[in-house]
Amino acid sequence: MSLARDAKALIYEQLIIQGLSKAQLGRMTGLAPKEIDRILDLKHNTKIETLELVMEYLGYQLVTTVRRCIPRKLGE
Repeated sequence: MSLARDAKALIYEQLIIQGLSKAQLGRMTGLAPKEIDRILDLKHNTKIETLELVMEYLGYQLVTTVRRCIPRKLGE
């Protein structure tokens, strides 16, 4: 899964766990209902900044890590 898909899955899961509706999430974040629908749509390319904002309102912080690894060789 991609970072955005993982974040969207967490947002959806937290709506259920916290008993929030999409309308309530929109009011909390100041985002329009259509934007909330797009955020929850796995096919929509939502900006990471938007996902970060929503996650913070749900009590989560999006953290990414970059670490060194052994480079792949051509054809692997």
